[in-house]
Amino acid sequence: MAVLPLLACGCDRDHSRKLERVRQAADSWNATLDETAGQWSRGRVPTTYVRQVTDAARRALESQAEALRDVPADDPRARELRQRLDALRARAAEVSRAADEGGRGL
Repeated sequence: MAVLPLLACGCDRDHSRKLERVRQAADSWNATLDETAGQWSRGRVPTTYVRQVTDAARRALESQAEALRDVPADDPRARELRQRLDALRARAAEVSRAADEGGRGL
């Protein structure tokens, strides 16, 4: 019986590590998308680069969302990260759309 609490602690620790890795990835992609959009709006990077970055962001953010699938849905930290990943995917799509349409006002 003493094994069950240890297993529960191990799972929670694994989930905490996973949540931290996903949070760090989200922070990084947020900064990358902001910097890319800013550089593009000032004409410092080509549209092709913006498309490459936003495509990579969407793939990576989807991968991070998949990594959260085994974290309990009722975990408030995971719920917040899922919402953040959704917002970042929407931001990547917005930046990509703006680049495709040629408008530099992001």
